[in-house]
Amino acid sequence: MRIFEFILEHTEEIILEWEQFARSTESGEQMDKLALRDDVHAILIAIADDIQTAQTSMQQASKSKGEDDPHNRSRSIRLASERHGSERLMSGFEVMELISEYRALRASVIRLWSERRPSVTDQALQDQALQDMTRFNESIDQSMAVALKIYTEQVERSHQMFLAILAHDLRSPLSSIKSGMNLLCRKARTGQEIDSIASQMTISVSAMDHLIADMLDFARTVFGAGIPLTKSNTDLKLLCEEVLNETKLTHSLIDFEYHCNGPNQGKWDRARLRQVLTNLLTNAAEHGDKEQPIIITLHEEDSNIILKLQNKGDPIPKEKLKNLFSPMHSREAAEIKENSGLGLGLGLYIAKQIVIAHGGDIAVESSQSGGTIFTICLPKGQEGDDTGA
Repeated sequence: MRIFEFILEHTEEIILEWEQFARSTESGEQMDKLALRDDVHAILIAIADDIQTAQTSMQQASKSKGEDDPHNRSRSIRLASERHGSERLMSGFEVMELISEYRALRASVIRLWSERRPSVTDQALQDQALQDMTRFNESIDQSMAVALKIYTEQVERSHQMFLAILAHDLRSPLSSIKSGMNLLCRKARTGQEIDSIASQMTISVSAMDHLIADMLDFARTVFGAGIPLTKSNTDLKLLCEEVLNETKLTHSLIDFEYHCNGPNQGKWDRARLRQVLTNLLTNAAEHGDKEQPIIITLHEEDSNIILKLQNKGDPIPKEKLKNLFSPMHSREAAEIKENSGLGLGLGLYIAKQIVIAHGGDIAVESSQSGGTIFTICLPKGQEGDDTGA
């Protein structure tokens, strides 16, 4: 059996073995089965198709660089590989995890094919098998080169956009502070005028502080340090009530429903969980249907606390839903406008990292009938676990 025939007949078996490895990676652990597989099936089919196609030496050289000939079927490898590289970046995979996936896929195909292929003594068949192996490795290398290229290009664009957004969003509060200082220095002011100017300057400083805090949290996760936690006995019921009352002050026209069962106490970082709750409630209030209530439910389930937050309104599009917790998911270069006030777009990303740091999980679903529902599963923690990361 030639290698392309084996791939076509045993695609599912190959993917199952490869999937075990992909799930063993830190990023793969957080993904469901469908998302984990994404474009691997398409890559395998494209590779099998490519192996059957005659190629010139020029086409072979182009493939080794991750390029393709528009008249060659290897174009389908490029398209599937670009999607794979892009999706892995959005799912939080490190570049070495992406490379390791390809190494595992290569090893799975070769091992399984070698076990099934009967030994042959005919020189022509041996030459054919060697040629097939060479073509297979060329196709895998092409796919990996394309995936890495799109991955690194998007990383670079994200960095550039991040800096542009940061510069834009820091400029506004800095301008406000500068204007306030000029007004205070220009001439004598009444006490009421000074209080008003100082209040606005304080708001601007707080906005800058929030941006800087988000940057520091983002940097910690990018460089592998994780979100630092200081755990203590925390009553999540009371914390939810506090954040809810604060949110009502700024969104007084929205109705909130709060349902809580049980004590809901555990060992958590109270300040960090406040950060998560504030982000989710603010998002729900700003993006949901203002005529419909926001529903918060809290209950204990085994050794976990389950928090659900639901708001009605237009559902989140599927193509955005799967990347909702990716950094800067909501920001596009076209959105960088004067006074946009959109922030760095790191809120949901940081919220997820905080939940993960607690050993929990956060998920989201969105539909026309049910609205958008965020679900947090939070382990209650162990006694004596006062600090940790």
